[in-house]
Amino acid sequence: MPETCCQGNSTNGQETTWTIGQVWALFYRRMRGMKRRACLQGVLAALAGVARAEEKERPIQLHVDLAVDPAKEQEMLRNFRDVFRPAASRQPGFLDVKMLKLRSALAGAAPAGVNYRFELTFASERQRQAWVATATHQRLWPMIEATLTSTKYTVLLYDEA
Repeated sequence: MPETCCQGNSTNGQETTWTIGQVWALFYRRMRGMKRRACLQGVLAALAGVARAEEKERPIQLHVDLAVDPAKEQEMLRNFRDVFRPAASRQPGFLDVKMLKLRSALAGAAPAGVNYRFELTFASERQRQAWVATATHQRLWPMIEATLTSTKYTVLLYDEA
């Protein structure tokens, strides 16, 4: 099946999907009478449009190293498991969320005071940012922060390679 590259309306008003070959044929027919420079500019503009249409957002992973107060550890885990995870899982683009407890550093040194790592995976950074901007997130994340010994935590954002 040919790869589709863009959509639009045909002359009868119906929505249509075109293949890359059909786009090239259309440009060739329209640009036959044009000068070479104008034709080349049109082709380059079309290729840029096709490239944008083919761009896909890639999954991201957010890693947050947390220093959880040992006296509040069970409270944090309960809030994460019973409140935060269910709310996050209902968001568009949500893929996964985990709370990992540090067992040991096998090479190098663990970050000072860190005993948990929060991992959040979304289908795109745009969707993760939309989740962070919700009133639900604004209400729930402080419940996790309230169990930390410090709110100066490391936040790393990864793209899927």
